[in-house]
Amino acid sequence: MNKLDDLLNEFDDKSKQGKEKLKKLNEEQKAKKEAFNSSFSAVMNNTIRPIMTEHLKKIRNHGHIAKIDTNDSKHIQYLHESYLINRGQGGQYAHISIVGNYDHQKVFIYTEYSEGSSSKKIENQYDLSEVTDGLILDIVTNAVSKILK
Repeated sequence: MNKLDDLLNEFDDKSKQGKEKLKKLNEEQKAKKEAFNSSFSAVMNNTIRPIMTEHLKKIRNHGHIAKIDTNDSKHIQYLHESYLINRGQGGQYAHISIVGNYDHQKVFIYTEYSEGSSSKKIENQYDLSEVTDGLILDIVTNAVSKILK
């Protein structure tokens, strides 16, 4: 063998090792994603959705529009659910998106609300363990307070 053959063989070996390492990293990332999404789904089903359903019903009972927003596609790559609250006749709105971000292993909660002719957006991040009934109530209360001023 000559130097060229040695160089090419060394490159092939390193390339193969790199591909194996990349495959392992991809598998680890996939496992982390699946584990986080599973945990987030449990929090969504057991905490977020029931408490949001209860609060949206209370808001509707006071004459406002409050519903799950099925048209929100901003966070399509992540598990998420969005809620839209519209003030009765005033046209003011609050939009709450609760997003399970597996890349950061966090729950992102985005609250957007109208303020005059413009809108404001608030972003908060939480660990899964921080997402409680009390936190969801605080977020809904804050959003509603912004549009019922």
